[in-house]
This record gives sequence, structure tokens and C-alpha cells, in this order.
Amino acid sequence: MKAAPSLDSWLAGADERTAQLAQLIGDWNFRLAQVGAWETLATWNPDAAGWDPDVMLAWLTTAAATWATDFEETTTAAVEEALADDGWEETAAAALAGWAATAALYGQTIATEARSFGGQDAAHASGLGLKVWRTGGTSPRPSHRAQNGEKTPIDDVFSNGLRWPGDRSGRTEETANCKCRLDYEREE
Repeated sequence: MKAAPSLDSWLAGADERTAQLAQLIGDWNFRLAQVGAWETLATWNPDAAGWDPDVMLAWLTTAAATWATDFEETTTAAVEEALADDGWEETAAAALAGWAATAALYGQTIATEARSFGGQDAAHASGLGLKVWRTGGTSPRPSHRAQNGEKTPIDDVFSNGLRWPGDRSGRTEETANCKCRLDYEREE
């Protein structure tokens, strides 16, 4: 059996990996947020009057950095655990499989958050006052199914504590792999 690589060699690249991942997520988030925004604008404000996609950049950049840092910390913990094990090669292989599943879960959750945020930003710029939760996916969690059609003022949170589907400020069990979306209405 080979000796385990040094954890120091893994840690030495953490800042660069995190920065690269934050850049990738940030670019992707900006595109997805625009998709979400244009879905809302197409119905409520086709000329996009008062809406500027660049206004979303600061929030999306911060969100991307947070996601990248979280992912790097999760991955580092898995590497540390694998390297501490006498059978580190097998543990590392299992960690790699878990990492791939985690990456897919993060990707879906990040995409939902960015798209939802973009729709919310466009709804604000369009003067809309209410948001409506719409359950998505083939097997939504019971809490999301129960709130399908729930309305709340645009700046409030829904009964599950989220501002929008995928809202990172919420509990993981409410956000992970969420495929829900929002509709908007004018206040009556």
C-alpha cells in the first residue's frame, strides 16, 4: 500500500481552487439569474423598463463565493478523512463518488437559487408586489407540495422561511435539490 499523500499538498491549492470555482459559479449564476429575470419580464415588463442585469452582480458574486467556500470546506473535510484512514485509497475512492453526488446536488440547488433570485430582481424592477410559490419536479418534498400556490408580499418569506426556491439562507432540508419556482402578481 502506498503512503497517503500529504494533507498539506491538498490545502496548498485551496485558495486557488476556491477562487476558480467562485468565478465559474458566478458566471453561471449571472446567466441563470438572467433566465429567471426574463421569464418574469416576458409576462410583466417585456421592455425591461427599470431593470438592469448588472444590479444583480454584487449579490450573485457574493453568493458564488459562499457556495465555492462551502464546497471547498466540504471537500477538504472528505480528503482529510480519507487521508487519515489506513485504507486511504478505498476511502478516497468512496469520497470521490460522494463528491460527484454532492457536486450534482450543489449544482441543482445553486441553479434554482440563481434563477429564483433573477426572477425576484425583475419582479421588483417591474413593480410587482406578490410572489407565489409553485411546486416543481417529479417528487417535491411534502413541505413544498403543501405550500404550492402560497402567496406572500414580495419582500417577505414563505411559510418555510425561504425568500425564494433554493434560498441559501434557509435550512438545507428546504433548499437542497429544490426544483420549485415563483410566479408574481401585482398587489391588489
